[in-house]
Amino acid sequence: MSQQKPAASRSAAALSAYLKGDHASAERLYREALALDAKDAAALHGLGVLRFQQGRKPEAIELLGAAARLTPGLAEVRRNHAAALASAGRFAEAAGEYRAALAIEPSVGGDWSRLGSVLGELGQDAEAIAAYETALSHLAAAPASERAGLLRRLGTLQRRAGQVDAAIRSWRESLALLPDQSAIAFNLGNALKDEGRSEDAEAAYRRALAIEPGFTRARINLGAVLHAARRLEDAEAVFREALAHDPGSADARRNLAVVLHDRGRDEEGWQALQPLLEGRPDTAETLDVAVVLLQALHRPAEALAIADRLLALDPRSGRALGNRASALLALDRIEEARDAARIAAALPDADGDVLTGAGVVFRSLGLMDQSIACFRRALAAEPGHIGAHSSLAMALLMTGQYEEGWAQYEWRWKTPDFVAGIGRYEHKRWNGEPRPDATLLVYAEQGFGDSLQFARLIAGAAGRVGRIAFEIQPELARLMQGLAGTDEIVPRTGKTAPFDLQVPLLSLPTLLGVTLDRIPGTVPYLHAEPERVRHWADRLRDLKRPRIGLVWQGNPRHPNDRLRSIALARLAPLIERREAGWVSLQKGPAAVQIEAAGLAQRIFDPTEELADYADTAAVCANLDLVISVDTSVAHLAGALGRPLFVLLPLVPDFRWLLGRRDSPWYPTARLFRQIRYNDWSDPLAELDRAIAERVRDSR
Repeated sequence: MSQQKPAASRSAAALSAYLKGDHASAERLYREALALDAKDAAALHGLGVLRFQQGRKPEAIELLGAAARLTPGLAEVRRNHAAALASAGRFAEAAGEYRAALAIEPSVGGDWSRLGSVLGELGQDAEAIAAYETALSHLAAAPASERAGLLRRLGTLQRRAGQVDAAIRSWRESLALLPDQSAIAFNLGNALKDEGRSEDAEAAYRRALAIEPGFTRARINLGAVLHAARRLEDAEAVFREALAHDPGSADARRNLAVVLHDRGRDEEGWQALQPLLEGRPDTAETLDVAVVLLQALHRPAEALAIADRLLALDPRSGRALGNRASALLALDRIEEARDAARIAAALPDADGDVLTGAGVVFRSLGLMDQSIACFRRALAAEPGHIGAHSSLAMALLMTGQYEEGWAQYEWRWKTPDFVAGIGRYEHKRWNGEPRPDATLLVYAEQGFGDSLQFARLIAGAAGRVGRIAFEIQPELARLMQGLAGTDEIVPRTGKTAPFDLQVPLLSLPTLLGVTLDRIPGTVPYLHAEPERVRHWADRLRDLKRPRIGLVWQGNPRHPNDRLRSIALARLAPLIERREAGWVSLQKGPAAVQIEAAGLAQRIFDPTEELADYADTAAVCANLDLVISVDTSVAHLAGALGRPLFVLLPLVPDFRWLLGRRDSPWYPTARLFRQIRYNDWSDPLAELDRAIAERVRDSR
C-alpha cells in the first residue's frame, strides 16, 4: 500500500501536466508512477495516450491494452485503445474495443461514428451504415461540420453497398450543412451520373466547380455527362476549359479528341490527341482513341501502326486485336483481317465489345454465320450490349431473317447518338393497335434512302388509325404529296404537327409484320409531277436513246462509302463505248469528276437545276434506265418504278440482301454485285454487257 499512494500521486500530477500542455513532464511522471507500480492503470493509460500522439503505435497499443485489461469498465480507456488499434490497421480488434466502450456508454455518438469507420474498413458495410445512422441520432445537436462529415462518410458507404438513393440523400444533407464541400458535390455528381440523372449530375458537378474552379476531375466528369447527353458543343467547351486549368490532363485531352470526332472534326481531334502520342508512355485509352480517329480520317496504315503499339502493351488484348482487324480490313488485307478477328473472338475473356467488333469484321467479309455467332455470343455475355443488338439486327436483315431482325433493330433507340440526333418524341408511341379516332405522326428518322424505301409502308398503317401525318425531310416533301395512306405531309422544320400518337418510320416493319414474302404497297408508290415531267421531256429530247441516268457516289461521310461508291473514271470506258444519252444525277462534291474524267462532252449534267427530289423524279421519269450505286437515287428510281441497275459491294446495306440479282422491294431493279471484296471488275463487266443489250434493244 505504501507504494500505491506515491504512484497514484505521480499519475495525478502527470495528468495535470498533460492537460497544461507540458507533455515532457507528464511523460516523466507517468514513467515514475509505473516504476513504483507497473499496474497503475492511470499511468498505463496516460503514457499510452502520449505514445499514441508521438506516433509510437506498438508501445501505445501495449500500454493502452494493459490499462484496458486492468479497468475494463472505463469507456475512455477502451475508446483510446480502440483508436490506437485502428491506427495500426487492426480493425477487427478496434471494433471490439469500440463495442466495449459503447456497452458502457451507449450514447456517445463519436464512438458510434468511429465504430462505423472501422467496420467500413472491414467491409462490413451494413453494420457500418447502421453505426453511422446511430451516431447521427446521438449527434443531433452536434456542430454542423461534425454532422456533415458523418453524412459524407455514411454516403460513401451507402453507395458502396449499392444504396445509391440513400447515398444521394446523405450527401445532399451534408452539403446543406456545409455547402463548401467540393468533394461531396463531386461524389454526388458521380452517383447521379451513374443513375442516369444527367441534369442533376450536371448541377452537382457545376456546384463542385463553383466551390473549387480548378477541380479537373469534376470538370472532366461534367464534360462526360454533357457528351453522353449529346450536348457536344457544351462538352467540347468544358473539356477545353479543363485543359486551360490543367494543360497536362490526359483525360481532358482524350475526351476532347473524342468529342471532336463525334462532331465530325476528326482532324482537330487528331491534333488535340497528338501530345499524348509523343513523348509520353503509351496507354491503352489513348491508343484506342487514336485508332478511331485515324480510321475516320481514312488513314488505315497509321491506324494499323497504332493498333500494333496497342498490342505491344498487351499481346492478348481483344480490343487491340479488333482494332488491328479493322485497320487491316481498311487496307484490303482481307486474310489478315479475318485472322485477327478470329483470334480476338477466340479469346476466353472476350467481352461484348470484342465479340461485336469481330462480328462486324466477319460481316464486312460476307462471313455471315461467323458474324451472327459472334453477335449472339456477345449478347450471351452482356445481354444489354446495344452495339451487339444493333449489329445482329443488320446481319439478320441482310440475310433475310426479317422477323427477328426488325425486333433487334428497335435497339437503335438505346444508342445515344441515334436518339440525340433523331428521336424527338418520347411519349405517345404507337404500338400498332387500332385507334380509328387518332392522328398518327409517322416521322422520318434516318437518311433520304430510308425515307424513300419505307414510305410505302405508311399505307399499311392507314387502316388502323383515323389520320396520318408524315413528317419528312424538306427535300422530299414535294415528292411525297399524295403518298398513299397519308393525309398530310409535314416538312421537318422544327415545328410539329398536332398528333395523338407517333411512330418512327423504320419501326413500321416490325409493327406491320414485314417479311420477304409480305412487303406492303405496290410499285410505283411515288410519282413525278406531270408538269415537271413535261418540262424535262423538253429539256432531254435531243439526247440519244436510251437515256441513262448515272450516280456513282453516295454521302462521303457514310461509314461504308469507300466500298459502296465508285470513281466515275472507272465507268468512263463503258460510257465512251456505248452510244447513249448519258445524264448525271450526281449531286455533291463528286459531280466535279465529270470534268476530271474527260466526260463533259458525253454526260449531260442538269443537277444545278434540281432543287429537290421532286425535280430529280421528273428527270428520272424521262430516262430509260438509271444506274446507281447504293444511294438515295437508287431508292427514288425504284419507288418510281423506273428501270434500275444498282452497283453493290460484296456486302451491301441490309436492304439489298445477299446473293440476289433482284430486289423484293423494287421489282424493276437489277443488282450487279461484287464477288470479291472491294473489286468492281466483275460487276462492271456484267454492267457493260447489260448496257450493250439496252443500247441494242433501243435501236
